[in-house]
Amino acid sequence: MRLLVLLALPAVTAVLFACDPAATWFFPSCPLRSLTGWLCPACGTLRALHALLHGHLGQAFHDNAFVLTAGLAAAGRPAWERLHGSATAVRSVGFRSGRLPGWLLLAAAVFALARNIPVEPFRWLAP
Repeated sequence: MRLLVLLALPAVTAVLFACDPAATWFFPSCPLRSLTGWLCPACGTLRALHALLHGHLGQAFHDNAFVLTAGLAAAGRPAWERLHGSATAVRSVGFRSGRLPGWLLLAAAVFALARNIPVEPFRWLAP
């Protein structure tokens, strides 16, 4: 299974680079947004990844700030652990204590609520 993912990743990345999710029919739309009109925490992720692959960091951050920030934090985690080892700061935010999934869910819920508030500055969080 892991080998299949490793083989499929370059192909998926190439398709995402070549095709704009906002203008291509075969990329899935969000079921929550289709049913309710609300933006979920993941809405705009494909557009953000497409923009990131093209080097448009500002657009990627605008399309989905939460997923981009969480992804950068997850990518930076190994470097943090190499620099700080088993420092208490690492454990206190939940990297090793098991609290990280709860914090991520809470942050995702807050982000989802904030991006659905139809006034400035929250309107900027919508893709």
